[in-house]
Amino acid sequence: MLALTLLLTPLPLQTAPVQGSYPGKAILDALQAGHYLAALVEAERTSEDDELRDFYGLTQSYVGQEQEMLVTFDAMGAERQAELAHSPLEDAAALDAIPAIVAAAKGRQIVILNESHHMARNRAFALELARALRVEGFDTFAAETFGDVAKTVALGYPTWDTGFYTAEPVFGELVRGVLELGYTPVAYEAQARAPGGDVTERIKRREIEQAQNLFERVFQKNPQARLFAYVGYSHATEDWQTLSDGSELAWMAARLAKLTGIDPLTIDQTVGLARSEPAFENPHWRRAEERGLLTGPRVFRLAAGAFFTTGNFANKVDMQVFHPRSTERYGRPDWLAAGRTAVPLPKELAGELAKGERLLVQAFHADEGPDAIPADQFVVQGDPILPRLLLRKGEYRLVLQDAVGKERLRLEGVRVE
Repeated sequence: MLALTLLLTPLPLQTAPVQGSYPGKAILDALQAGHYLAALVEAERTSEDDELRDFYGLTQSYVGQEQEMLVTFDAMGAERQAELAHSPLEDAAALDAIPAIVAAAKGRQIVILNESHHMARNRAFALELARALRVEGFDTFAAETFGDVAKTVALGYPTWDTGFYTAEPVFGELVRGVLELGYTPVAYEAQARAPGGDVTERIKRREIEQAQNLFERVFQKNPQARLFAYVGYSHATEDWQTLSDGSELAWMAARLAKLTGIDPLTIDQTVGLARSEPAFENPHWRRAEERGLLTGPRVFRLAAGAFFTTGNFANKVDMQVFHPRSTERYGRPDWLAAGRTAVPLPKELAGELAKGERLLVQAFHADEGPDAIPADQFVVQGDPILPRLLLRKGEYRLVLQDAVGKERLRLEGVRVE
């Protein structure tokens, strides 16, 4: 239900603010103001409202509460998975995902990678892939959530105008990364998303406009462009379906392929992930973990040469990435620590946090304005051992923010080597 809701309901901050009242407005208003902890508090208050539970999980992901977020989303109707007697991937070759994707992308013009909108680790992987694809000549980066990319390019950093999901810090670092790498960012989200029609018709309108936008904004301007498109969920699928009523259903990747005549390399990374409980995990993913095959992000190549795909994306994408289960380092997810320095909290911040009040610890790049998205953040309340910030090399300002959005303490000029 969550995925369908996010696909069909334009989030008020994903493109342009919506006037008037709507479900979740208080949460989104707090987020837009940069008051992440205040948004979390409001989301907690309304978490029993069926309309707003997805906002609760999303807000948890924005403040780094990975495990809590998994519990929230799985409680919204996750299905228990059956055990398997055998999985085809047991006879497949487990390959390091990034080199395998880059090899498969050689000579191609389009790579499409999807994400779960509440899984920040998907964005960390997307940045690693963006780095590898840039070396191979990919030059354009499109993201479903992008709004005002011209402003983002002019500033050189993400703000709330960049998009909705880009306000999550790992996505913010993905935006910074692709700008530093020299990609041209492109917004392509459908704007003519008027209500009306059944679900199939609404999907069709959105997918057609998304594909048309990419065709016009990328390939009509530069037929030789090499595009890395970062999408949500089923937008990465290439299949065309004829439904029982005779209507046709195809998502953005399939429609872009038809418009351009270019066969995209399509990759899912939403199925092969740990969940809040093993019973909710894809059984093929579980089998791979049990056999110690997930020492990093992996794809599985079958003996016949094709890559293994399963779940809702079986035979609908070219490849599927399985991510290892998160473990904890420095009080944070291990995947977030990769390529970053673990920074202990300065004594000034630690002293304030020792009082036991619930506060948000934030780190901002020092050369970015007050409208910037944090580089990292997490919530603390009475933790006996304080987590560490995980930051790239550079200079930062550190901020403590309280539950009503008030800045309680700021430290400037914190260097990370």
